[in-house]
Amino acid sequence: MMEVELVADTIIDPPQAEEETALLVVAVAAPIEFTSAQNLINEAERLIQDEALSPDKKKSKARMRNILNNINRTLEIVGQVANLFPPAKLGVEVLKGLLKLEIDRRDNSEQIVIMFHSMLTMMFMLRHLDKVTLDQDDDLAHHLEQLMTIISKTMEEFGDLADLYYNKCKQPVVRFFKSGDFKLKMHMFNDQFTKYRHQLQDILLTRSEVRSKEMSEKID
Repeated sequence: MMEVELVADTIIDPPQAEEETALLVVAVAAPIEFTSAQNLINEAERLIQDEALSPDKKKSKARMRNILNNINRTLEIVGQVANLFPPAKLGVEVLKGLLKLEIDRRDNSEQIVIMFHSMLTMMFMLRHLDKVTLDQDDDLAHHLEQLMTIISKTMEEFGDLADLYYNKCKQPVVRFFKSGDFKLKMHMFNDQFTKYRHQLQDILLTRSEVRSKEMSEKID
């Protein structure tokens, strides 16, 4: 991992050494925590499927709250490794802010909660950050920074749509005329988050494979 190489090649002042050690602890703990996070994501997906197969007004509210709680807990874990790359950390903070607003609402739209789950599965790709080396002048690091900037902006735009829905579109007359437009925009956001998830996967797993190959060649 990146921090091990830095310790071997440079002399680190005590404060910096403490920071490097903290990052190493995060990386070592990550596999166990990410297993727990994956279980939370799977549980949220099960609740979404239950809602789709057997919608029940009495159960829907509890399901949505449980999904949001699972997302919140998973995001805390993702945030630990996102600290390794500032643009990723910013993206996590954006999603945390939007999630807090959603959790604070008295009633939650099933469609909007499901979109939060879509954003989480996208950001969960950041778990691979602890397996890669990203330098400031690295092309892939620059690409990842650009992608994270776009992702943060898109999530903020989704937050604006959610605010519009809760503040205006829930009024009966407005909802009737705007429901089709709302669903279209939701589909568009879902497609974007799915695309971004694949792009994150391509960047991070490609770099991880290159890193593994380089380490293998050094050993040989």
